[in-house]
Amino acid sequence: MLQVFRTFFGAEGTRPWLVLPCLLMGGFLEALSAGTLLPLTSVLLGDGGAKQSQLEVATRGFLAWINVPATLGSLLLFILLVMVLRSLFLFGAMTYAGISSSRLTINVRRRLLQGIFNARWSYYVEQSAGRVANAMGNDATRAGDAYLQSAAATATFAQVVGYTIVALIINWRVAALAIAASIILAMITYRLVKTVKRAGFKQTDRTSAIAAETADMLQNIKPLKSMERHAAMLASLGALLKRLKRALFTRYIARYALYYGTEVLVIITICLGAWAAVGIGGLVPTQILVLGVLFYQLVSYVTKYLKQLQVAVEFQGSYTRLLEFIHEAEKNKEIKSGSKKPVPASDCRFDGVSFSHGRHKVLDAISLAIPARKITVIQGPSGAGKTTLIDLLIGLHKPQSGEIHIGKDRLAEIDMNAWRNSIGYVPQELSLFHDTARANITLLEEDISDEMVAEATRLAEVDSFLAQLPNGLETDVGELGGKLSGGQRQRISLARALVRRPDILILDEVTSALDPETEAGIVANIAALRGRFTIIAITHRTAWTKIADRLYSLKGGRIAEARRNGYRKL
Repeated sequence: MLQVFRTFFGAEGTRPWLVLPCLLMGGFLEALSAGTLLPLTSVLLGDGGAKQSQLEVATRGFLAWINVPATLGSLLLFILLVMVLRSLFLFGAMTYAGISSSRLTINVRRRLLQGIFNARWSYYVEQSAGRVANAMGNDATRAGDAYLQSAAATATFAQVVGYTIVALIINWRVAALAIAASIILAMITYRLVKTVKRAGFKQTDRTSAIAAETADMLQNIKPLKSMERHAAMLASLGALLKRLKRALFTRYIARYALYYGTEVLVIITICLGAWAAVGIGGLVPTQILVLGVLFYQLVSYVTKYLKQLQVAVEFQGSYTRLLEFIHEAEKNKEIKSGSKKPVPASDCRFDGVSFSHGRHKVLDAISLAIPARKITVIQGPSGAGKTTLIDLLIGLHKPQSGEIHIGKDRLAEIDMNAWRNSIGYVPQELSLFHDTARANITLLEEDISDEMVAEATRLAEVDSFLAQLPNGLETDVGELGGKLSGGQRQRISLARALVRRPDILILDEVTSALDPETEAGIVANIAALRGRFTIIAITHRTAWTKIADRLYSLKGGRIAEARRNGYRKL
């Protein structure tokens, strides 16, 4: 129960203290309208000589104060006005709660994405794309549902409070009996609520695991299907689905046990309450009737609250896990301490740089120079540390010893956002977005003009195959760019890197999966860009040695210069 209140009062971007007074007032007015039945039944039954409760006295006094006689019409009008006010208060409160729920789902999605993109690179590579996608979709939606259900439970709790106050005013003995019955109901159903809560957390964790494993399988579906080797992975996924099924079975058993079990308990409680009310001396039939209504309403609203509490805790697992994910990402935020702006056309230099992944030393006291506006090629076998070297230059990793200089400044002193804005990067994995060719080049950045796109497509020789595409740059490239050939995807990725006219162009194994003829065309295109950009090519292919101004060989964590200013024109 406390967790539900914490969700309602502690959710980011909401204002529960604006809602709570409306909820309390709505609950009290609803109970007041029921309490007004006392003078109404007295009028109807002609029981005006009986001893009146404090609420009945207060109601008649209020009508007398406004100079309205306590007639059937005036009492009905009074009840109507109270119920209209109650509806307005609760409408305002729950509408705002619904708006706050929508705002919450947007905020947590935004915070998660910002947390992931702002996190240090070593944290990001440990995450599963499926986990992130599940958190953005399923968990964020359920987080909003958790808040909305918590607000609904809080509203019902406010109505319980209102009915309790009115019942205490009319007759404290009957009110105490109803409160005791409600407490007993809550104690009996508490274990079922806890069972539902545990099942909700299990559902969240197992759904996240299924999403992660499914994403991994789909990203590798072609080799799995081509080699007919997906059976073991499907079996593993099937085991996760069975565990999810058990969690769902437990949730539904507990849910409906609570739902129908409480109905039986309510009937028993009302019968006992009616028997006790008749045995209480001094009550006239009209008071017994009204107290019966109040007793029934109070116990019914407690039951309703328990059911809403159960639904709220079902969603609580997703909300809690999502917040944990967000806090985890924000805790791993990348530290960017530099403030100097990078100077264009500056040489880059590694001085004794070492880096390890855990206990495995990848780079050992690396020193090299990357001249501005030249083509530097770094060769080496797979696993030699070529990509790690580039990650250090981009600032995704920090050297564990040694320094990286950009011109006269240390990389650690440079504004990292400005530095990365000066880089055009073409990765080895040519995964395009499922969007148009234009969108893949501009990345939806509105300040990129048509002229900039035209220049980038010309430099990357995208123009050479645009006529083959049904809608030119507006052609959808398919999932991961699957509608394009490897060479076409390569040129689109190169145009994406060039469209902002970067100072440095980094090519990471961009031709590793291409045939020699296509590779030769890409290499020739890059050679034509000499003098416009500082170009760094990471490769294990020999075709690149022909265009290198400076050639390095990286092997076993150490680097050696193979050639300087010895490129051959193609």
